[in-house]
Amino acid sequence: GRANLRYFAPPVLVATSILGLALWLTTGWTLGILPAAAYTFAVAAAALTAKNLSLPARIGLLVVLPTMHYCWGSGFIRGLLK
Repeated sequence: GRANLRYFAPPVLVATSILGLALWLTTGWTLGILPAAAYTFAVAAAALTAKNLSLPARIGLLVVLPTMHYCWGSGFIRGLLK
């Protein structure tokens, strides 16, 4: 069937983060950190603006969301390569 485009967001996040960080580390191109930095900012904004959550739950979002998205994305890419 047809997959929703949101399904492909985590693999794109992983690929752009790895590529950007590799470019930053090898060439010094500081814009390479932009994908990872933008995602970090988005997760922090989501944790800060979420309604009816306690402080521990907000802190948990800062751990859970990146773990979930980066694991999902890397697993997807690994599955494609196998």
